[in-house]
Amino acid sequence: MPMTKATKPKQKAPTRRKPAGPKVERITMHIRDAAAYIGVSAQVAYAEAKAGRLPIVRIRGRVLVVKPLLDEMLLEKARLGWER
Repeated sequence: MPMTKATKPKQKAPTRRKPAGPKVERITMHIRDAAAYIGVSAQVAYAEAKAGRLPIVRIRGRVLVVKPLLDEMLLEKARLGWER
């Protein structure tokens, strides 16, 4: 029977972490997150965005909702009464 050398378990190389920078608060959110934020389905949020009733920006194919404008819009709608 041939003898084999015992092998040590391989050690993982240490992972490099990016230095922690200041926490950045994003002012945009994906439209699916915005839908959950305002309590509607993603389908409804996309339809409202297409109709121009949600404050969105399109960046590289992504539909992003501008959170401060969304909050402002919701407060204004609450003051005036929600219209369809």
